[in-house]
Amino acid sequence: MAVEGVETVVDVVPAAAERNLLAQETVPMTVLAQDPSITDDGGPIRVALPVPAGRLAHGPCSDRFRVVSPAGVPLPVGLHVGDPWVYADRWSPTAQPDAHALPEDPDFRAQNVFAVAAHTLALFEQRLGRPVPWRSGLPQLDLVPQAAPGKANAFYSRERNAVLFGWLPLLPSRPALYTALSYDVIAHEVSHAVLDGLRPRFTQPGPPDQLAFHEALADLVALLSVFTVPGVALRLLAATDGEASHPGSAALAPSELARRRVAETAASLAALGVEPAGSVRLRLPDSALTSVEERLTAAVTAAAQRVDVVLAPWSGDAHPDHEALGRAACAAAAAHGVPVLAFPVWTWHWSRPGDPRVPWHRARVVRLSPAVRAARRDAVACFATQVRPVGPAPEDAAVLPPEVLEHFDRDVEVVFA
Repeated sequence: MAVEGVETVVDVVPAAAERNLLAQETVPMTVLAQDPSITDDGGPIRVALPVPAGRLAHGPCSDRFRVVSPAGVPLPVGLHVGDPWVYADRWSPTAQPDAHALPEDPDFRAQNVFAVAAHTLALFEQRLGRPVPWRSGLPQLDLVPQAAPGKANAFYSRERNAVLFGWLPLLPSRPALYTALSYDVIAHEVSHAVLDGLRPRFTQPGPPDQLAFHEALADLVALLSVFTVPGVALRLLAATDGEASHPGSAALAPSELARRRVAETAASLAALGVEPAGSVRLRLPDSALTSVEERLTAAVTAAAQRVDVVLAPWSGDAHPDHEALGRAACAAAAAHGVPVLAFPVWTWHWSRPGDPRVPWHRARVVRLSPAVRAARRDAVACFATQVRPVGPAPEDAAVLPPEVLEHFDRDVEVVFA
């Protein structure tokens, strides 16, 4: 009797669903939300940043980036165990509860610089709708997380096809400083590399504005990309409660208007999916901030400590409270050495195209996805006491009529940098 041989095959390859770098478009990687100095009670604030999924070799190295030593050799940092298609996050709050340990972990620094760089490049490519080439013609850009000891700086090098991150060693008076742990610095320098790949002649000798454009673009990308990071700390300051918006109205007393405005602010933040790390309500007199501008400026300056950017109404908005708050924001930002992004509100109502009263040369356009635009529309609708009448009398009319609201339902947002 013949017995047929039976071959037993043991599948040692993980199932496709387990190979998350194959099964998903992006994977969340733990990074520092800003830098190690931005902390909460648990230590440096970390977030899970969406990074394009793809095969990960040691370094880490992907098809677009290599994290390497100063000699250009990929670092021996593996973000997987055995299978380059399976990513395992070793620095999530579950895997590493102690956030204080992250800055001194060289493997985490490698993941941090890789993830922020990959996320920044993805933002460019999503908006452009095409891949971005590197100036070198090579498929990968090198990232050197610990390049230059004794230098608290970072720079993009066309000659080395690399972004090099300096660091300062530990001293008795301060901890070690690694620029590869700063979200802003990484995004800024990768933006230089992106622009050099898209427009290589911009670095050739030319007008001063040419290099200034390089720096301005990199600064703006670094600032604005922070707001794509889930969980970025937002500190909200409300100067007034809006109690004077309907003078002469018999439908709502000022105290009731103030109460509703506070509730509307909370509802609008929820519609945006934003939970501020801190909120301050100054309860200064509505429509009279110019009378307390010194106090306002002191309060804004105190609230702006240890922030990366201040957002405020434009100081030329032709609304006295907006202008006073805009001036206070500029003073606070100057005191702390941080930039201001000013947003126009009533400007859209009184200005005209090319209006010389408006600093259009400082205007920057932020394009909004359909989801963000819908969230903004829902957030604006939460302010019922401003967008709808509060009663039947003429004194109860909506503060923001439909023709003004149209400006806040576009697919862009405009700020003055």
